[in-house]
Amino acid sequence: MGENSETYTTVSAEYLRKLGSAVLEKAGVSVDDAEVTINSLVETDLRGVHSHGMMRLPGYVGRLKKGGINPNPNVQLVTESEGIAVIDGDNGFGQVVSNRAMGIAIEKSKAVGVGIAGVRNSGHFGACAHWAQMALPHDMIGIATTNGGPIMAPWGGVTPTMGNDPLGVAIPAGEELPIVLDMATSVVAGGKLDLAIRKGEKIPKGWALNAQGEPTEDPAEARAGLVLPIGEYKGYALTIVFEVLAAVLMGANFGRQVVRHESPKLVRNVGHFFQAINIAAFMPVAEFKARVDNLIHQMKSSKLAPGYERIYLPGEPEHEKRARYLKEGIPMLSSVITDLIALAAELGIEPPEPA
Repeated sequence: MGENSETYTTVSAEYLRKLGSAVLEKAGVSVDDAEVTINSLVETDLRGVHSHGMMRLPGYVGRLKKGGINPNPNVQLVTESEGIAVIDGDNGFGQVVSNRAMGIAIEKSKAVGVGIAGVRNSGHFGACAHWAQMALPHDMIGIATTNGGPIMAPWGGVTPTMGNDPLGVAIPAGEELPIVLDMATSVVAGGKLDLAIRKGEKIPKGWALNAQGEPTEDPAEARAGLVLPIGEYKGYALTIVFEVLAAVLMGANFGRQVVRHESPKLVRNVGHFFQAINIAAFMPVAEFKARVDNLIHQMKSSKLAPGYERIYLPGEPEHEKRARYLKEGIPMLSSVITDLIALAAELGIEPPEPA
């Protein structure tokens, strides 16, 4: 069952990994690339961020079938120096390209203290935090951003011109949990509109506008229209900065050049930006982690505002969900599981019963 037996089905992470990998392999993706892609989606569901989890798989396979994703990309270095690299993803899965790029940023950070890897000619890479967190086991700070299809207008306009470019940052701590930020520059991620459509729910006012630039509570109208930036003009300004870092600087498509997800036949040429900061290049790692713990303790010791029972750090709720879901299973929308099973059957795979 799950949180709502009529709406949710609880499944194990291993079930999702096996089913998802089988689907991608049947669709022509290599075993290794399928594992990287599906792992990022399942880990995101484990964190409770279902808008960027396995519900994305049918759309990915649809793009594969119609040529919008290259199932076997030849990922290559375009340019490289001691501390930076630019990678051409050959229109492969964003997850596959990102895994390679963040790995390169980490290796360069080991050598020179800070490593940056940029990507062009990629696709949707899933949840931003997944790639930033790759730096944590290496005692590094990880940073990631990407651009995407135009679903947000410049402040004061109504023409979709930019993606809601997200920021992911992962910071190691000592005895405390790492600080993990994952946020879009819009009030709400586009995937949450898709979830609301699935659930037949309205969305709050202030999330989005319809195609005419009018406020809407209908997620389908919002998907055809615009999401609104966080902090009004400030979120718009941040988006421009991330668009430059991830796309303009890296030679990827930007602004209205990027194909929206509704056009599965077309190459998107999305850009990504990854950075790894080697803490040991700045101070002893143990000292840094103790200082981060101190900062967390200061936050946690704040007097609570009325109606609040606890202070959370970025990433803490997701960490707690992951621990619980690993033990109890992941509560997934039943319609998502139905879609995954139907997708497997369509590809000639005997889907297992949810478990």
